[in-house]
Amino acid sequence: MGGTSGSGGAVAGGGAGSGGVGASGGTGATAGSGGSTGGSAGSGGGGTGGDGGPGDAGDAGVVGVYVDCLKGSDTTGNGTLSAPFKTIEKAAGVATKGNVVTILDGKCDETTEPKFAQANGTIDIPDGVGVQAANAGKVTLQGAAALRSSGLKFLGSGSVSGLAFVRFGRAISASAGTLTVQGTSFDDIWQGRPLELSGSVVATLAPGSLTNYIGTNQHGFALLQGSAKLTLSGGSIGGALDSSVSGDALFLVRDASELVLSGVTLTDNKLSGVAARNTAKVRLTSQTSFKNTASLACCGQSSVRLQDASLLEMTDSKIEGASAPAILVGDATAGGSAAPTLNLKNASLTGNSHGILSLSTITAVPTVTLDGVTIGSNGGGISLQSGGLVDIKASAIKDNKTPCGPGIYIGKPSVVSSLKMRSTEVKNNCTAGVQFLGAAGSTLDLGRGDSLGQNTLSGNGVSGVGGLTVETAAAITAYAAGNTWIASVQGASGTGTYAVPTGQNKLDVTGAVIGQNYAIKGSAAASIVIRLAENACIPQQTCN
Repeated sequence: MGGTSGSGGAVAGGGAGSGGVGASGGTGATAGSGGSTGGSAGSGGGGTGGDGGPGDAGDAGVVGVYVDCLKGSDTTGNGTLSAPFKTIEKAAGVATKGNVVTILDGKCDETTEPKFAQANGTIDIPDGVGVQAANAGKVTLQGAAALRSSGLKFLGSGSVSGLAFVRFGRAISASAGTLTVQGTSFDDIWQGRPLELSGSVVATLAPGSLTNYIGTNQHGFALLQGSAKLTLSGGSIGGALDSSVSGDALFLVRDASELVLSGVTLTDNKLSGVAARNTAKVRLTSQTSFKNTASLACCGQSSVRLQDASLLEMTDSKIEGASAPAILVGDATAGGSAAPTLNLKNASLTGNSHGILSLSTITAVPTVTLDGVTIGSNGGGISLQSGGLVDIKASAIKDNKTPCGPGIYIGKPSVVSSLKMRSTEVKNNCTAGVQFLGAAGSTLDLGRGDSLGQNTLSGNGVSGVGGLTVETAAAITAYAAGNTWIASVQGASGTGTYAVPTGQNKLDVTGAVIGQNYAIKGSAAASIVIRLAENACIPQQTCN
């Protein structure tokens, strides 16, 4: 017998079916195969649905299983639209792979759903089963405030659509298969995360018609562990509260897990955005934007924090307006000898307390690659007090002044560091444009005769901490050929360049020097060389 609910199929897009889920239409293509004896051939699965309703309890297979938390019955109901079950747990127990549990409008709370009245209570959803609202946004699942039950646990692949979760310890968990979550919101989820993903699950999240994934009383958002992967495609998270828990963040990404934010906006959150550790990967792409996310109220916050051997890839995205660092390597209390990697391309870090910061207490030495990146109008630009391996090209490090900080600070006397920079502006920073420290073996390359720097270093700081300051306890050669400096200062021409003396291949400056364009300091000052100009190297000959 065919269902009578076909007009509800507007949500769907499914293919033809012989007994599809008419009310929600969300799985028309899949649903059609199950209720073969339940009605005449459905022509739309999720179209106008004239006879595309669910089969009754006598069908060969239950395709659409319906729940009405307010009016249904687990005793007399059979899971059809006309006789729905009362509990999601009962429906999940009946559903099999390819089925969708459709919840009719209303609230399912601890008084109607027994598992929600249990501490850590979960409703187990079988592999291949989806859960959806008949009408997106019209179904609320609510846990008991004192118990903080654990919502839906997917035992394999599945989907969630159109639900609102309120007052759980966690809302959705999964550890295997694929999970799709769409048009689903979360509020007042704590002592856990709305999403807890582990194992090998691959999950995707999309906003549907939501303007914000979270409500007004939310702290964290997702915990990723194992080799889990979560991709958010679009949508926004705004208004998250500070949890006052050290190391906390909206997204906690651990082990070998991976987080992808594609076109996602985080705005006005009083909590760190992403915290990654171990070998976790974080990818920010496609105009992802963090604004006013993280504060200095608690616990070494930052918009993005990296520890251990974690990876950040940031492309065509921005972090702005935070009173904390945009990117923090480690924090004031946690270190680790493994080294994070930061790869930024066509990105911007502006208006934060720092662009990129690591503290001298951290033993990690990050690897930083910047290509087409703007780090501007922060308190400090790049400050790697723990040392670093840095490669910058076609970027702008400028106007980092409030509070007063350097454009680029790299170094620790006991750590081998490196900086290579090409075609980059380092301008109008409050203290040094580039300040470089490092142990023996450190390398500073702002341009050589066979690869001129084409950098601009001007308007930075004051004498002694101006364009370039080299201050190490080891004898090193700093290459800085082919750049533009402040004109008519320290021997620079009226156009701010240094000419190679006649008959020489290089212009070297050695010994203790203090000036606006460059300065040599430190216990090894007498043996530090800054090479300001070189002719192009001839074949078979280096510029050394």
